Amino acid sequence: MDPLLSGVGLNKNDCIKNGFGATFCGDDAEAYQQQVGQIATGLGAATGSVSEEQASAQANVRASIPAIETYAADNGGSGYAGMSIAALQAIDRALTDIVITSATASSYCVQNTVGTQTYSYQQGGATGVNGVITPGAC
Repeated sequence: MDPLLSGVGLNKNDCIKNGFGATFCGDDAEAYQQQVGQIATGLGAATGSVSEEQASAQANVRASIPAIETYAADNGGSGYAGMSIAALQAIDRALTDIVITSATASSYCVQNTVGTQTYSYQQGGATGVNGVITPGAC
């Protein structure tokens, strides 16, 4: 349960916390557990810690997207141009390990590395996969 909301009866969702300090509640917790399970199945039991790294890097990238889109909406016609970690942290203080590799008016790419695993997300770019969190750097 989210301790802040459960005290007033607003949150009935179970929450989980991974080994890297990220907290997932409700549908996000369920999706996180499924994702870790799928990755662990693909990697085998001997590399279970790697699946935790993969899932955490993906979750960190995913968590940055709402702040990025808020930044672009607040930035008027300049879109993502000028985006920085400091600007994103003004929107969401929890964002700390995201790396912005490019940011123009109409596109951006961000990435996160946990342990040996790096995942990235590109939006609006001319090359690569757009709108999907993918393994590897931008």
